[in-house]
Amino acid sequence: QKILEYRPDQCIVLESESATHGVPYADYFTVRNRFCITRVTHNSTRLVVTSFLNYTQKPNFIAKSLLFIKRERLINYF
Repeated sequence: QKILEYRPDQCIVLESESATHGVPYADYFTVRNRFCITRVTHNSTRLVVTSFLNYTQKPNFIAKSLLFIKRERLINYF
């Protein structure tokens, strides 16, 4: 996890990357998440989460279609 941007009393942007082990085709990708926390008012904040799927190997057709299906489920989850 690393801090990409920090402005006191305004915002903070964090980024983390994770690899999954023990699941089919896990060696084909990593997931990078970016969290942007912005101050809206004195006692409220806004959180924006962005996820990126980084391919570490070129997936074959079957792997790519399975990853695409899982990505769509993730989008619907959030």
